[in-house]
Amino acid sequence: MAKTKRVTPVLLILTLLSSGTVVCQQSDNVREEKMAYKDVNKWSATKPGDVSLKNFRPFRAVYERNYLQGAGPNAGDLRVDRVIVTAEEVGWDGKKAVLITLIDSGDAKWADTAARNLFMIVDLEDMHLLFESGPIPGKAKDYYFIRPDTGMGTMITTDAGTSETREFPKGAVGFGPGPWALGSLDLKDGAKIRLDPFASPAANILGTRSGIVKGRREFTDLSGQSHAGWLLESGGNLSSSRMAQIYITDRPPYLLARFSVDLDSGEETKGLRLKTFQYLN
Repeated sequence: MAKTKRVTPVLLILTLLSSGTVVCQQSDNVREEKMAYKDVNKWSATKPGDVSLKNFRPFRAVYERNYLQGAGPNAGDLRVDRVIVTAEEVGWDGKKAVLITLIDSGDAKWADTAARNLFMIVDLEDMHLLFESGPIPGKAKDYYFIRPDTGMGTMITTDAGTSETREFPKGAVGFGPGPWALGSLDLKDGAKIRLDPFASPAANILGTRSGIVKGRREFTDLSGQSHAGWLLESGGNLSSSRMAQIYITDRPPYLLARFSVDLDSGEETKGLRLKTFQYLN
């Protein structure tokens, strides 16, 4: 049976929407399979305003998530749960926007899991982030709130009853859901994609997300439904044997799956995979 890579749960829930692809980490020891990513900072950048969201309709999608518990007495134990995404059109200061709700279900049979919620509001046209609230990394029951237009955010720690105000780059416009932006691009085989800047409120930064298109793929979800899409790979740590793979499409739910492949063994880790999908209107 293929092994499942150990992943911190809160980071994986954020990855589903907020990361999309992984930042390539520069290293002097670059694997041959990742040489194409060595000059990633020189790739042409796609910015909010360069791409418009394609084919949006309100929807609900359920994903199966597999991971190994990352901390505590049961560290290394396999966990399987669901991630539920809903998206609705809303208004935000006179703008057409999308409210995205992401629920990491947790499971009552495992005392070391807990439900987590992430709320994101993005501009319907160019997908730049307007508002986000989600779990603080490493603190499943504590949350952050941030509005990039004001540059202000609040981190709330409920166990200690404290809050902390943080400044985000004021007025900075960064992408919200990475897979949505990627799926809305006019992709072609071999294209090098760099989303910049990319808003990451959980880390309190604007960063970059990148990947290389590996061609069209027909993807079958866990309900047996087939989706026409694309495969993108991201190098991540350029000295690591792990290569991230993301399957996307140009219509809801945009993200079909996120896997990881070990370049040495060929082992594939099915971290996230679409289970069911339906339009809401």
